[in-house]
Amino acid sequence: GSQAGQQAFNPIKGSLPARIDVDLSGFDAMTRAAGDDFKAAAAGEDKLLPGYASMTEVGYQNAINPSLLVFAVGGERARALDPKSVLESEEAIPALDVDYMVSKMRVNYSLLLE
Repeated sequence: GSQAGQQAFNPIKGSLPARIDVDLSGFDAMTRAAGDDFKAAAAGEDKLLPGYASMTEVGYQNAINPSLLVFAVGGERARALDPKSVLESEEAIPALDVDYMVSKMRVNYSLLLE
């Protein structure tokens, strides 16, 4: 996690360092651009937030991930991609159906409290 460690490791891994004090001049152009994007986002009124995977338990993620897939690509495509997890009854759900996603989050809310 040290500055020197991230400067040595992250370019090999191809990822942006978690630390904000790491000099990105030795990184590839894509990583430097991503670093600039993160700095610009953090400077605005909207702040960057960690993803839900770092804020929730695996049980919740396992329960909600199929619903996130349905939300992202629609039920028919989601079922084609993951027929074991996406229910046949969800095939008619259109992509970006907010009401569907909110209902799934409500159903699984108790898993967040465990």
